[in-house]
Amino acid sequence: MNELEILKLTKRYALTGEIPDDLISFFSQDGRWLGDRRSWRRSTYVIALKRMRHAVLPAARRTARCRSGQRLLTSLVLRNRRPVVIPYCEVAGSIHVSADVTISAPHLRSVGRHFNTSTTALVDLPQLLRVGGDFHARASCELNARRLQRVDGDMGITGYDFPVLQVVGGRLSIGWGCRIQTPHLRSVGGTLQACAVSSFEAPLLQTVGGDLITASLTLVVAVPVLESIGGSLLVDWTEVIVAPRLTRVGGSIHSSHADRFIGGKIMIGGEWKAHPRALLQWRANEAAKEALRDPGIQL
Repeated sequence: MNELEILKLTKRYALTGEIPDDLISFFSQDGRWLGDRRSWRRSTYVIALKRMRHAVLPAARRTARCRSGQRLLTSLVLRNRRPVVIPYCEVAGSIHVSADVTISAPHLRSVGRHFNTSTTALVDLPQLLRVGGDFHARASCELNARRLQRVDGDMGITGYDFPVLQVVGGRLSIGWGCRIQTPHLRSVGGTLQACAVSSFEAPLLQTVGGDLITASLTLVVAVPVLESIGGSLLVDWTEVIVAPRLTRVGGSIHSSHADRFIGGKIMIGGEWKAHPRALLQWRANEAAKEALRDPGIQL
């Protein structure tokens, strides 16, 4: 739902006093208006808040039963300092846990918008399959969401243990990990930043919509089927780059320590800061190609 539709629906409430079904997920579990500060422009958020600040969603419209269990039709906001247990199989809105506590959601399969927590403790989401907005659990080093397949927004995590994750619609930021492997990741809509100590391996990754950035300690980047990067390839300190199918980089390439990464087939939108040896090899290859195109060459 876009912001124009949000403004139309909140205006309808201001005129009629009736809460449209499409706005239910923007309320809290207590029936109070929340909106979506993370996604909306400030002007949209403020206008909607002024119109909805006195709205109270009836308890009967906050939950529903389904075959898998109980669905929360609103968002879930928790600030208490006790361990959190989420009983729902689905949360239509967002989940926000601000306290540094353990989080357990044994039945949760989907989150309609954002999942956000700043806890450093265990986050256990064993059945989670999809998040419709952002997924942020960067502070937790004990994150279990091994069945997660898709995040439609941005994703911020420490380490990587998502063996079936295929799509991240926005930015993917992976904090420190010794060896980061993304076995089924196929596309990242925004920037992919991987702070790996030794290697970053994405055997099925095909597209990155923004930049591809690795940390200064990442020695190996292996993306064997990667075809395009919408932004820049920033792998300055990486020594080994395996990207045989890469044909387009919208920005620049910084690969000054990869002496065998030539990139002869890549269309580059910006500059290429290459290792001197790789640059010499590229020039030699280009000279050989030009010689083969010369009609007077004697073979």
